Amino acid sequence: MNPTETIIFELIFWGNAFLFFYVVVVYPLLSIALGKVFPKPRILDEQYHPTVTLIISAYNEEQDIRKKLENALALSYPKDKLDIVVISDASSDATDNIVLEFSSQGVKLHRMEQRGGKTVGLNAVVPEVQSEIVVFSDANAFYKHDAIEKFVRNFSDPQVGCVTGDSRYVDVKKSSSGSNEKMYWDYDRELKVGESSFGSMVGSDGAIFAIRKSLYSDLGPQDINDFVLPLRIVGQGFRCVFEKEAICEEESTVQMAQEFSRKVRVVNRSWNALWNMQYLLNPFAHGWFAVQLWSHKVLRWLSPLFLLFVFCSSLALSFSSSFFLIVFACQLLVYGLGLVAWKIESFSRAHWIFSACAYLLSINVASVLGVSKSLRGQSIIVWEPIRASTSSVNIESKSPTFISGFIFMCSLLLLGTWNFPIWSFWIGTVLLFHVYAGYPLLLNLLASVKKKPWAQSSISPSVTLLVVAYNEEEVLRQKIENCLALEYPKSQLSILVCSDGSTDRTTEILKEYQEQLSIICFPERSGKSTVIEKVVATITSEIIVFSDANTFLEMDAIEKLVRNFSDDSVGAVSGKVSLVSHATVHGEPEHWYYRYEWQIHTLESQIHSQVGVDGAMYAIRRECFPNNVGTVVNDDFYIGFQIALQGMRVVFDPDAQGRESSEGTLESEFFRKVRITSLGIKSFLDFDFWPKLSQPFLLFQLVSHKILRWFTPFFMGSVFLSSIMLIDVPFFRAMFLIQFIFYGYAILGYFLKSKAVWLALPMYFCLVNLAAGVGVVKGFLFEQTKTWDRISSRRWASQQ
Repeated sequence: MNPTETIIFELIFWGNAFLFFYVVVVYPLLSIALGKVFPKPRILDEQYHPTVTLIISAYNEEQDIRKKLENALALSYPKDKLDIVVISDASSDATDNIVLEFSSQGVKLHRMEQRGGKTVGLNAVVPEVQSEIVVFSDANAFYKHDAIEKFVRNFSDPQVGCVTGDSRYVDVKKSSSGSNEKMYWDYDRELKVGESSFGSMVGSDGAIFAIRKSLYSDLGPQDINDFVLPLRIVGQGFRCVFEKEAICEEESTVQMAQEFSRKVRVVNRSWNALWNMQYLLNPFAHGWFAVQLWSHKVLRWLSPLFLLFVFCSSLALSFSSSFFLIVFACQLLVYGLGLVAWKIESFSRAHWIFSACAYLLSINVASVLGVSKSLRGQSIIVWEPIRASTSSVNIESKSPTFISGFIFMCSLLLLGTWNFPIWSFWIGTVLLFHVYAGYPLLLNLLASVKKKPWAQSSISPSVTLLVVAYNEEEVLRQKIENCLALEYPKSQLSILVCSDGSTDRTTEILKEYQEQLSIICFPERSGKSTVIEKVVATITSEIIVFSDANTFLEMDAIEKLVRNFSDDSVGAVSGKVSLVSHATVHGEPEHWYYRYEWQIHTLESQIHSQVGVDGAMYAIRRECFPNNVGTVVNDDFYIGFQIALQGMRVVFDPDAQGRESSEGTLESEFFRKVRITSLGIKSFLDFDFWPKLSQPFLLFQLVSHKILRWFTPFFMGSVFLSSIMLIDVPFFRAMFLIQFIFYGYAILGYFLKSKAVWLALPMYFCLVNLAAGVGVVKGFLFEQTKTWDRISSRRWASQQ
């Protein structure tokens, strides 16, 4: 890049960075400062009580309308001066019937015969209103008892024509976007206070604002009433002010995609309306208010363009400047986190940083789409009560796909400037080392300096041993005999075996033992997790021990498991299930693999908690059983990790032992590991698995022990392909030959079915990692069923 091009790109970068900074920081601070230094007096007469009509716009609001009307009737404003009117925009649910139930209390219903949007309904009703003040509200906005009184006192000032109240979100933690909406509105509230103190605020809030009836004029179908009416009123020389003591509360939207769609609609209609009132943008005619309109609305809607120019110019400049390289990388990180959190709701709930990145991305993309629709002559007139639905997301929610493609291409371009093959090789190598050696070594180090022991005392709490079986006739009788012979006080032990719609002799065998244990036979298959959720609801014992039908416990296994619960910090205990047959080709390598896993579980437990449990045998406190188990596809990992997220310890007790055979084929082992990995991936996509900021080491464990382990095959592929690309360099040629020999042995081991260590070990390592790669793809792209196909001597344990 020549000096002239560098100067041009730097001007683009700094110019757009300043514009964005001005919109987000400078203008709000300037407004607040002006409001404090040069406040404009306002008359507030607490005894002023003009006649008021409260208008509630509703479409299919059966979920909220009853509560809204009860809230309106409970307002402390004089009843003889308050009328309540509901405008139904041709609702097709029970909204109208509910409103009519309140007719005896003076509530009036105006039903539109066909949908036309909120403004069409207002045009039909407001001109007929006889009161002095009109208050506009939404069906899901619930007012504080004195909200109307706080509103109308402002109208004692003849210069005030519009008053906006303070809308606040409640239950913000129920949704991935809620906390960010609250943060955004807290920020916007301070801006409204500053604007209002100095003169007039820009726009209003459709959930809670009021105007003088005499200032109302008909709205166009495409107009947005809470934006257009205040602008018109200011244009007539009146003030539009903010009343922070007139408060209403409403729930935030359930999903980020819903909030995204709402913002697209708001920007689209506001942009259309503003350009129908261009005269207000002339600072020579409307002074500071025109500056406010440009700063608060127009430039804010154009902020995505500023960010795009900053992104592209920093990319261009990153080739020759370390500063711009860092700036570009930071943007890439923010947008990348935002995309992941946007697409994966559970990730966005993990911490406010992730959800804030997603929210920043969503509101800016919404602005782009809203403005672009306006420029194409499109206007979104009608609305849906999106908080009532979680299933429908319109096409705009697919926009992250295109954004992610753009960012991905930029990332490849940037990596290309850094010599991509070299970076790919070393990043893949470092991650592989961390997964298989670095993480265990770090655990060893931490355990040696920061071991956290837990109490183990002989106790005998009430225990239920739960076994869920599907077509287990081969091993079920032996399993039941094993359970009945366990050394635990019989008065404290209940054995419950459930058949999940078995089609072989499982149910028949269970009925032979119904005098000695409890049985539940479900006629239809619903999946292990669903069965567990159903039956745990009926269990009252202090401890629940879960075990697979093909896992046989040592006589003292339950005693060893429950002794750990003498420590109140322990919420779950995982046992040690050994493989008892090495007759298969992969038997010995698999045994080594489990010994390696047991060592990691031991170290994790010594530091605090292990990640997940072994589904073949584990125990939990009944009170720690998490919600929504029936909706997951891998119950053991979900239960164990959710208990860790509760702040309880999940520990490994190597003395609580069981055994099972390892006689499946290589193919059955491969598909078992594919299923385990795909279920793990699906769990993170569908549920809230992410530790909080107060659990940083648990997050580190999750990433190191599970997530990076699942992505190991992609690291292996990256290292191998990079070695080929760099084969002219002697070092990388040697690395390629080492990998070539290793993979060659793995292929020979598979086809020769040899038990020789030098063939079986590479074969098993490659097998489990290939299965992990297939599982990752399957987990991202395909739905997973909660039922399973029986594989002889298989395991459900989530070890990979």
